[in-house]
Amino acid sequence: MRQAGLYRWLNLLSILEKFGFTLCKVDKSLYVFQSDETVIAICINIDNDIITSNSLATIENFKGALCSNFEIKWSDTLKWIVGLECTFGEGEVAIEQNRIKNNILEAYSRRVVQHNLPLPPLLSMTLSVQEAMVVATHLRLVVGPLAYLVSGSRPDLAFAVNYLARHSMAPTVDHWEFLYYVSGYLLQTHRCGIALKPGIFSLNLRSDARWGGNLELSQLGLIL
Repeated sequence: MRQAGLYRWLNLLSILEKFGFTLCKVDKSLYVFQSDETVIAICINIDNDIITSNSLATIENFKGALCSNFEIKWSDTLKWIVGLECTFGEGEVAIEQNRIKNNILEAYSRRVVQHNLPLPPLLSMTLSVQEAMVVATHLRLVVGPLAYLVSGSRPDLAFAVNYLARHSMAPTVDHWEFLYYVSGYLLQTHRCGIALKPGIFSLNLRSDARWGGNLELSQLGLIL
C-alpha cells in the first residue's frame, strides 16, 4: 500500500511538472500554475485532492490529463478538506467540523453546563504541587481533537486549548474541570464556525505584555 501511494504521488508530481506547476513555499501540499490571467491550484491530500481555478476550461484540460493517468472519482462540488466540512451558501463558504464537535459533546455533555467563555474568569496560571493528579492520557485524548478544531474552524478556542495543552503532562483535577468548562462553551457555541466571504480582507493584531505581578513571570498576549 505504501508503494502504491508513493507511485501515485510520483506520477502526479510528474504531471504537475509537465504542466508547469510550482510548489508553494508556505504549504508543501499546494501546487500552483499561473499563466497571464489564468491561475490553477491543486492541494494534494492523502485521500482526496482539491483543484480550483478561475477558468473552467483550464480545469477540464487538467482533468483530462489526470484521467488519462489515474482512475479518478471526480466531484464538481467541494464538500470536505481534510476533515473540514465546506458548505456553499449565497456569497459565502461555511467551514465547520461538526463530526469532531459532536464526538466531544456526546462524550461530555452529561457533565457540562453551557458557558459564554472558553475558560472561567480570573483563571490561575500556576500549578500547586499538592493538587491531586489525573491520568494525563485521558486529558490528551480530548485536547488533541480540540486542537484540531482550533486549527480548522474554531480559533476562539486557541487560548483555552493552549492552556490545557501546557498542563497535559501533569494535569490536575482542576484542569479536568477546566476541560468540562471548555466543553460547556463548545456546547453553547456549537453552531459557530468560519464563513469566508468575498471582499476586502484585513487582519488586525494587538499585543500586550507584563511581568505577571508577584509571580515574576513574563506574559505576552496577542489578539488577532
